[in-house]
Amino acid sequence: MNVTLLGTPIRIVSTARWNAKYGGIEASLYITEALQCLEKHPVDMLVFEQPKPGRMQIRSAGYDLPTDSKLDEETVLFSTDSLPIEKFWLKIDRTENGTYIGTFLFPDEY
Repeated sequence: MNVTLLGTPIRIVSTARWNAKYGGIEASLYITEALQCLEKHPVDMLVFEQPKPGRMQIRSAGYDLPTDSKLDEETVLFSTDSLPIEKFWLKIDRTENGTYIGTFLFPDEY
């Protein structure tokens, strides 16, 4: 599956601990939701969190990718009913060859 962000290839990976907790079907859901959010609001970090019981949200927590300026740590990009989740991030970095890599991880793994 070829996935792009801002017309540039992006590869999604995760830490071993994140994959052990959310790998499989859940990972597919989180990847899909993240890419939809990034398509509309491209930033270098998303936070997946539970602001209140029964609700999960994806919030911007990074810099604008096209310009690497304008920090946005407040915009809620997606919200839905959810089972309990542990807060985690999707960190987007540009590789040396100009593509993107997105890493799912927990805050204490950064």
